[in-house]
This record gives sequence, structure tokens and C-alpha cells, in this order.
Amino acid sequence: MNLPPGWLGVGIGGQHTPARSAMLDYFIMRHGPTDTAPAQGAAMRRLTPSGHCLLAQLGARLQAGGVSLAHILHSPLLRAQQSALALATTQPHAVVEAAAALAPGGSLEALFAALSARRGAVLTVGHLPDVCGQLAYFTGNEAHKSTFFEAASIASLQAPLWEPGVFTLRWHQTGEAFVAGQGGVQPLG
Repeated sequence: MNLPPGWLGVGIGGQHTPARSAMLDYFIMRHGPTDTAPAQGAAMRRLTPSGHCLLAQLGARLQAGGVSLAHILHSPLLRAQQSALALATTQPHAVVEAAAALAPGGSLEALFAALSARRGAVLTVGHLPDVCGQLAYFTGNEAHKSTFFEAASIASLQAPLWEPGVFTLRWHQTGEAFVAGQGGVQPLG
């Protein structure tokens, strides 16, 4: 598969970069495409059938690229839960759980506390504008607060330890582009 530059030891421009197995891999994702808000309210919005399929394909692409997620944490809202469960269908070792810190308006400090005890690759499923704030918080780059995450967009971060502000943004793509193997790194800021 043709993965984005910087992915698993291939640097931008084709240069080889050594694998860093001791690094932490953290993926920030916005929930998948949803239907219009039902009468019960926005909290009950569901993934579309195509959104469910896209997220299962995204999980399979991560797996094919050598990423075996250990944890998938999601917002308590239905669309985020469904997104996490769709991803998990192709990530057999992932523990899937809700995290209140990923609910809309959740605390970044509470999210950090929930993540810092985790070992292995972690993916979180959240909402706009919170995913942008998470990206800014973990990279220490305030410019990322204005990053746009389409539904099912994913950002790959890496750091030597769980610490706010020390993560490096490796790449950011829409779910469709990632699954199709298109493009490469979309630089942010």
C-alpha cells in the first residue's frame, strides 16, 4: 500500500527515517459522516451506512500499514461510539471505551489524564471544534486550533512520552484520501 510520507520509516521525499518503536502513536479523529439531526436531538445522530463502511476501511488501512491500535476512546455521543466500533471491526486488539473528556466541550486536562495511563497506539474519536483544540494542545501549536477536520478526518501524532505540547504532527488527511492512499502529508501551520 502507498502510505503517506513519514509513515512507518519513509520520510518526505522518499528519504528513509529510522523506525522509532519507543515512540507513542496517537491518532485524533473526527467522527464519521452522519445523518441529519433526528427529532431526539443532535446527540442521537447516527453514522450513515457509507460512514460506517468508510471507518471500517480506515481501520483496515491502519492495520495494513502496521498500526495495531491498543485503545480506541470515543465521545459518549452515538455518532462517535458508532465510529469507534466501526474502526474496531478491523482492529482486533483494540479496547473500545467511552471517555467523558471527549464529549463536546470536554476538558483537555481530563483527556490528557485519560490518555497518559495508556500503553500502545491510541486513537480518539471526537467532535468539532474539540479535535482542533486537541491537536493544538498535544502539539503545542496554537495555529492548529483553526485546522478543519472533515468528518472521518484523521491526524497522526507521535511523541516519546505522554506530555502536552511535545507531540509531532506526522500527517493529517481526510478519511477518504487516507483510505484511497492519495496525497501525503497535509501540512498544518
